[in-house]
Amino acid sequence: MKTDEAKQVIAFVAELLRGSRALKGYGLRKIAVSSGISIATLSRIERGGMPDALTFVKLVMYLKKHIKESSP
Repeated sequence: MKTDEAKQVIAFVAELLRGSRALKGYGLRKIAVSSGISIATLSRIERGGMPDALTFVKLVMYLKKHIKESSP
């Protein structure tokens, strides 16, 4: 994956994270506890920072579960 494509994917996942937090009214602390990702790292991702591969997988798995629970 090219760097620009990776940045676009991260930006999309960051937007999903922000959107899911807003929808549920969750703070970073709640997401950190549920996902196993530190508050600082979640904040960095929301601001466009590039996570390592393991963190990215943890975040995607968290979002997959969270979005699935929010679906009718």
